[in-house]
Amino acid sequence: MSANGLPDRVHRRQFVLGPRPAPVAGWVSKRVSDALVLCHCPDLPVASAVARDGSAQLLVGTAVETDASRPSPSEQLAARSGDEVRSLAASWSGRWVLIEPRRLSCDASGLLSCFFAALRGELWASSSPALLASIMGCDPAASAGGLERAQRIDWFPLPQSGIPGVRRLLPSQTLPLDGDAEPEPRRLPAAAGARSYAERLESLEARLVVAMRNVAGEHDTLYLPVTGGFDSRLLLAAAVKSGVEVSTYTYVKPDPSMAYADRALPPVLAAAAGVPHRFIARGPLSHDRLEAFDAHTAGHCVEVDRDYLAYGQWDQLGRPGVVLRGGVFEVGRCYYWRKLRAQGDRAAAVAAAFQPDPHQSAAIAEWVRWCERHPEPSLDWRDRFYLEQRLAGWLGSLEQALDLTAHERIHLANCHDFISTLLELPVEVRLASRHHVDLIRRMAPALLDVPFDARMPVRERAGRELEALGAATDKRAHVRFRLRRLGRRLVRFATAG
Repeated sequence: MSANGLPDRVHRRQFVLGPRPAPVAGWVSKRVSDALVLCHCPDLPVASAVARDGSAQLLVGTAVETDASRPSPSEQLAARSGDEVRSLAASWSGRWVLIEPRRLSCDASGLLSCFFAALRGELWASSSPALLASIMGCDPAASAGGLERAQRIDWFPLPQSGIPGVRRLLPSQTLPLDGDAEPEPRRLPAAAGARSYAERLESLEARLVVAMRNVAGEHDTLYLPVTGGFDSRLLLAAAVKSGVEVSTYTYVKPDPSMAYADRALPPVLAAAAGVPHRFIARGPLSHDRLEAFDAHTAGHCVEVDRDYLAYGQWDQLGRPGVVLRGGVFEVGRCYYWRKLRAQGDRAAAVAAAFQPDPHQSAAIAEWVRWCERHPEPSLDWRDRFYLEQRLAGWLGSLEQALDLTAHERIHLANCHDFISTLLELPVEVRLASRHHVDLIRRMAPALLDVPFDARMPVRERAGRELEALGAATDKRAHVRFRLRRLGRRLVRFATAG
């Protein structure tokens, strides 16, 4: 490994499926069919089995069972036929793809991405946009274009990829492996059943606890990033309930990008849960790390974790282990309901909310047409946008980027059945995040003694404002900016009152 730790990890935990082995030294090859070979990094888990019907099946990545009555996904894979495994996979969380002789399908929200393309009539698929772009003869950096963090849509909207000739599989699609690579429809998580609120909470709690214990049963070291928000507190409550040992941490961001609550609350929450916590500050900047990050992701990720890697914060975490991450929960909190119109032209609603560039607009229009051809009547289109764009697009690319680290990451909520249960909750509960509070109360009520908000003391705030004013090159512009911001806050306060 190189001195700075990242360049030799480029393409770590990736796979390539194609007619010939991928040109990556040191990878493992497995024959899927007469026409296809799976090649993968040795660090990427792959379970293989021959089902009762004689078909070969491969589970690529990490799948975690959330149903206490079922064995591990790899055991289920070995004991069932193809159709049965697809049905059972609805209870798996994690980040994975299932490869069968005739199709490939992703986890519930596509966090282990599948990019695919046809080259001279041959199918190629990969979790890595960089590798697939190279196979297609493209310059990955030139193909990807320019994304900007937190600006407009800071991912490449599916089913396109930003790379000419390369597509990206939606969670509502499966990829045929014996035809012309035209995706086929697949059911998404959606509200179903008529259980009571208490029964739904019980189901959500049980799945979180079972998944937490199953992860702990396979791994010795568990890390839990904690902020001032709802999701990490809910995972901390699940760790308390399940009796699993976790170490909590918070990455330090430079002022003013780090919320005060993220500085003040994590140590208090960890103390209430009886687990250790530490802040991880920035180390020296490494430009080699930045180059490795961009080479690994082909420019598909511009999130803050690019900085965490470049400043060495991920490598300070400790011995290799599993990081329990809080993604996916937002689908249950109506993430885009306030930002997107419920009715009318969906592509126009996205355009009004995000001002996408022409390439992004074309991809969104294609996604809307797919949704219209293959509707999910019980799934609000704004929740589907979150699931298929924000999760599969933005979070999927972020997770692929973090394959560069020495740590595995698992989103326990990334489970078809878990998401379906979230979507069954009453809308007023979802919008207010009441189910989060109620779940925490069931699992670790002491965590509710810590407020969900923390206000910076007036003296500290004044001191920081004076520091910022002193550092500003244009003092008048800085004061004008602060006054405008104060005015907007006053207007919101008056409107709320």
